[in-house]
Amino acid sequence: MSLFSRRGPDTLETSPLPESPQEAEPLHLDQPPPNDLLRALAKQLRLERRQAADPEELAAVLEEEGYSDEILRGRYNLGGLFDTAEQLYALKIGPRRAASLIALSLPSRRWLWRGPLLLLIGGAALGSAHLLGLREALSALAAAGVAAWGTGLRLSWLRQVSQLAPQRLRPRLLWGTLAGGALGALATLLLGRASPETPALPSAVLGALLGGGYSAALISAGVLLALARWPLVVVVFGAAWVLASVLSSPALGGSGWGSMDWGVVLLLALVGAAVGAALWATQPSSAQQGSAQGGSVQWNPAQWGGRPADQAGGAPVQAAALPLPLGARWAELQNQFSGLSAWPLISYGWACALAFVALAWRVGSGVLVLPLLLFGALEWLSALMQARLRQLAQRHQDPSKLRRGALWPAFGAPLLLLLLSGLLGTALRWLGLISAETQPVHLWGAAVLSAALLQSTWLARQPHQWPRLAAMWLTGAGLLATSSVNWWVPLLLLTLTLTLLCDDALSDLSTYR
Repeated sequence: MSLFSRRGPDTLETSPLPESPQEAEPLHLDQPPPNDLLRALAKQLRLERRQAADPEELAAVLEEEGYSDEILRGRYNLGGLFDTAEQLYALKIGPRRAASLIALSLPSRRWLWRGPLLLLIGGAALGSAHLLGLREALSALAAAGVAAWGTGLRLSWLRQVSQLAPQRLRPRLLWGTLAGGALGALATLLLGRASPETPALPSAVLGALLGGGYSAALISAGVLLALARWPLVVVVFGAAWVLASVLSSPALGGSGWGSMDWGVVLLLALVGAAVGAALWATQPSSAQQGSAQGGSVQWNPAQWGGRPADQAGGAPVQAAALPLPLGARWAELQNQFSGLSAWPLISYGWACALAFVALAWRVGSGVLVLPLLLFGALEWLSALMQARLRQLAQRHQDPSKLRRGALWPAFGAPLLLLLLSGLLGTALRWLGLISAETQPVHLWGAAVLSAALLQSTWLARQPHQWPRLAAMWLTGAGLLATSSVNWWVPLLLLTLTLTLLCDDALSDLSTYR
């Protein structure tokens, strides 16, 4: 429902009365007192109830949110769809009370460490690829990064949306590895052959093997991050990065082993250690087995801003015995993430990764340092934006004031990330931590793409956005990969389009939940 689609008078749009609530004469006193579930549902749909002109509009909102007569009667014992809508509409014209403001719920600061961890993971994998000294290795690593991004998004949502036992993440690790192998073979055929005269079949086989290996390591890291096993990530990939730095030194040149030999050993050790750590972390414990059998929904509205996020900052918190009604809509998706409904999310992750890979292919891999380093800050800002919108929805009774107040969190956070990325990139280049071959204009391009990713991450929290976002990022990646198009053009087009989508999303009442 739009903020400006009201077709009738709004009885709640008056200012709060100075007298106590007991002095106001409540209407509909013959209505039975609502149960806890109906109160929770009414609280979640507060904005929709304020704008609804009749119960039929509320019934349409409930139906759009995925509720049916069977769900409302069987799970919540609330009666049918229209009966529930009539009860919600009756609650709308009770006594007028001053709105109690909710405190701004800040996301966990642990999210900020995800960026350095991702940089550590990427540095370890890139170090082994440089030791191999093959173009196929770099192409396969890029393909593995694309596969791991999409699979990692799915793993995060599975951990947040449903009571998914850790051991059920293992099949996704296998399928992600196979997808990485296929993408590695394709990337090797398109980009990774040493020369056009190189036979295609051996290059494709080598690309598939390397892509599968790197995908297994990167997706294992995603599993560990989804389970909040960050010390394991530091130990495994930190050791691999140190070994890659040591083995690439000229002091080992006379050991009888070449750089490629050390690269093969390091890659096998990295894959074995990462997969072993992921399998060990996904072993079921007795507590996890008991909670998995209970089938309850995992839901933490304070941490995720009222709905699941597109990235996991840690192990979700199990909800109470009385679930939030709108959380059930997301819980209904748990059986669909294994089928066709998972592909829009996976495709969205792949398209985002392709855009960053295409930018690195155009201007150099050094630009990826900034997006990886600030990825945790990006997730933190995305959750903070949603929390701020929920707080504004509690404060403003006037829809026009609500939308004006929402402009700063929706557009100020990407601007803040843009400035932070650009200044940090310039400082890192001046300190010599980023290669001098990476020009400042390239770093600012990566900053623009990171700000666009923040807008996209926030939009991905809203319903029905994944297919649209996947198509946009895929188009941007295609334009970035086209050498005849200036690489700034797709960056600016993508940013402009996402800005317009964010502005449009602020007119939707479901955005403020």
